[in-house]
Amino acid sequence: MSSICKTDISNVAKDICKVFINSARKIFGVTKNVQVSKNKPWFNRDCRNARKKFHSAKRLQNRYPTIENKNNLKTTSKTYKRTMDKCKNNYTNKLARKLSELRSTNSKEYWKILNSTNKNKKCAVDINEMFQFMKDLNAGDYDDEFVGNSDLSYTLIIDETDTPDGSLNSVITEEEIKTAVRKLKNVALFQMNGYLE
Repeated sequence: MSSICKTDISNVAKDICKVFINSARKIFGVTKNVQVSKNKPWFNRDCRNARKKFHSAKRLQNRYPTIENKNNLKTTSKTYKRTMDKCKNNYTNKLARKLSELRSTNSKEYWKILNSTNKNKKCAVDINEMFQFMKDLNAGDYDDEFVGNSDLSYTLIIDETDTPDGSLNSVITEEEIKTAVRKLKNVALFQMNGYLE
């Protein structure tokens, strides 16, 4: 009788496991575990119920492929899509209304909501690539007229032909500032501090 080692036993066990796994895959099929994204605050109970109905109709169609089950799958699929679109639009509209209210009443909460959406956004450009790009950009060849001209002072050219009355480039008067301030929402604050008469 030959000696049996541990590797022989483990190989036989692996082969038996493969037989069971392959036969189970053929009989039951393979399902993928899909992680539900937590970045969808609009996905509520209605969406979950519609998704549940859609998946059960899909399983029924896969198990018993009939015309009736196919039509049922189409209608539940459309209902699921419509429900998701409706919930997404409702969430977006509520968020827009909330932001417009918070903008004037509670700026801290307003910016907290705005900054919470941009948490995971990172720069897609590698820092070394950016450095090399800037280095190449600054080392580029320039025209002779720019290299010799060391005077980089600029003057504002006022062209009266920009607008018919030349008001675009005219000096801003104190009366124009007072008129603009009076149109603001918190004019009483300016009047109390003596800025407006």
